[in-house]
Amino acid sequence: MLRGRHLVLLALALCSAVRMSWGYVIDSRRWDAQSITLHLALDPAPLAKPLADGSLSWTVVAQAALTDWNQALGQTKFIAVPFSNAPVARANSVNTVTWSDTIFGEAWGAGVVAVTVTIKESGSSGRRVESDVIFNRAVNFDSYRGPYGSAVAALDFKRVALHEFGHVLGLDHPDDFGQSKTAVMNSFIGDIDRLQPDDVAGAQAAYGQGVTAVPPTISSLSGRSSAPAGSRVEFSVVAEGTAPFSYQWRKNGALIPGASRAEFVLEAAQLEDAGIYSVTVANAAGSVTASTGALKVQPSAPQIVTPPSDLTVKEGEAATLQVQATGSGPLLYQWTKDGVILTEVEGSSLILTRAARADVGRYAVRVSNAAGSVVSETAVVTVVAGVESRMTNLSVRTTLGSAAPLIVGMVVAGGEKPVVLRAIGPTLTGFGVPGAMEDPRLSFFQGSQRAGENDNWGGSKFMADTFASVGAFALPAASLDASLMPTVKGAATVQVSGSSGGTVLVEAYDAGNAQARLINLSARNYVGRGGDVLIAGFTISGTLPKTVLIRGIGPTLKTFGVAQTLADPKLDVYSAGRVIAENDTWSESLRTTFASVGAFELSSGSKDAALLLTLAPGSYTVQLSGADGGVGEGMIEVYDTSL
Repeated sequence: MLRGRHLVLLALALCSAVRMSWGYVIDSRRWDAQSITLHLALDPAPLAKPLADGSLSWTVVAQAALTDWNQALGQTKFIAVPFSNAPVARANSVNTVTWSDTIFGEAWGAGVVAVTVTIKESGSSGRRVESDVIFNRAVNFDSYRGPYGSAVAALDFKRVALHEFGHVLGLDHPDDFGQSKTAVMNSFIGDIDRLQPDDVAGAQAAYGQGVTAVPPTISSLSGRSSAPAGSRVEFSVVAEGTAPFSYQWRKNGALIPGASRAEFVLEAAQLEDAGIYSVTVANAAGSVTASTGALKVQPSAPQIVTPPSDLTVKEGEAATLQVQATGSGPLLYQWTKDGVILTEVEGSSLILTRAARADVGRYAVRVSNAAGSVVSETAVVTVVAGVESRMTNLSVRTTLGSAAPLIVGMVVAGGEKPVVLRAIGPTLTGFGVPGAMEDPRLSFFQGSQRAGENDNWGGSKFMADTFASVGAFALPAASLDASLMPTVKGAATVQVSGSSGGTVLVEAYDAGNAQARLINLSARNYVGRGGDVLIAGFTISGTLPKTVLIRGIGPTLKTFGVAQTLADPKLDVYSAGRVIAENDTWSESLRTTFASVGAFELSSGSKDAALLLTLAPGSYTVQLSGADGGVGEGMIEVYDTSL
């Protein structure tokens, strides 16, 4: 008949040892037999990794807890049946130790981590006939010695097992009966991780005195006082007294997680491992601590594992020289070129962002630390002629009114060049652009003569393949976007309009003839606010930087008879989503550049904007807006200055 059930509640508390009198509490109903057999059904599968104290199974930890109790007992002893397959049930005359999600079908209470369910004979003197110890499967357990939570963020399985096996013997909580004692059997879980004298006295009062435990003494303690960095360092301790012993190693007084064996090893000592190491050896009768003394770790000198390699790089391209070295950190790197120290380079890599002829030379690196230094082999950097950069893609995006044309100008120098022209409206919707033009029309003029036009591109396979070859995004075959591929020589004009207004993107792609190049893009339209500003884009291909002139024209358009011009234009140039340059009012110093690229003059003191930029290969976006928030007719111009 079930007479009692005990629940262990998780509580963090510490108590000091008071040994003036015993405080144990014993249930008068005990076991008759001289052996108490416990079936350990704790390991349904091997552990994925050892526990913090090095144990390879929960069964091993439970057996260690039973051994601790057996050393305190007289003739009555615990007998463990490891890895038992005995059935787990209430009132089946089998004492089991196991995990469970419930307590024989009942839910676990809040904070309950383990229970001991005991069945006793009827009457005040009835003997114990069955005890089942159940651990809460939902609780995070490990096994370690030392203060609670000192090694891992988990409960120590062994100290909970010691507590529950005490209940199997018939011991209760001293603190529940007004006793203030240092004991594993108190009702809280704290820093006590082994049987205390009060626990042993209680067990012996019930079952007789066993072998008197002898406190541990340390007979030998070995360990190195110095070692080179990266070497193996082993400490070991030999203790005498009553086994079993528990071990805990510390460094500079701080507990080392998982260091709970007689040996402690640093497989590859590092500088930060230097310090004073100590070990505490404990058993049921007490503990002793000893120090190995200070360990000194000498730094290891640096060694070059992989020296920098020779490089041949095209002018304008990026390149990296790199060294791999070993040795005690921190490692310091000092690069040289032709024997001259490069003070601006400090790491293991030397990066040439855009290689130039001045980067040609012999490079080496000195790696040093507190133990010495080493110089790498020399790497030769050769810079060959790069690929001349050019503008290969021009685009304009703006919002048009109904039947209002957008005029985009371009200039090809050095011969004639096939150019893919596109007017994108409906496909912009797929990119999340609101208010896209439904059906743009595209007309191409060479000089003053109309040389081609298109309303709907028609899904031509030839054009689709051409789009892919020049890097343009694909268009749906049935879309109402427009496209042409004329041959352009000199100045040309593209006009785009639609029966209904909306946002439109006009694009021009270089489609062949490397001798000729696009050198100018211009676009004029009404400049609004927010999403209605005028936006132009261009791509620089090649390996060398390119200098471009970018202008935002507003007031000077009046000299060409344009009304309602943008009073104070502002230019913003973007790369990779961030502003890299901006201008509100142009500088008189640019007049010579205007003349060299054939750009019309600007009136002195006008509020037009202009920038002269040297740009690396890549894609760029230019936005034209009103610096004062104003609106009006405006024009963007982009010139290649390499004429």
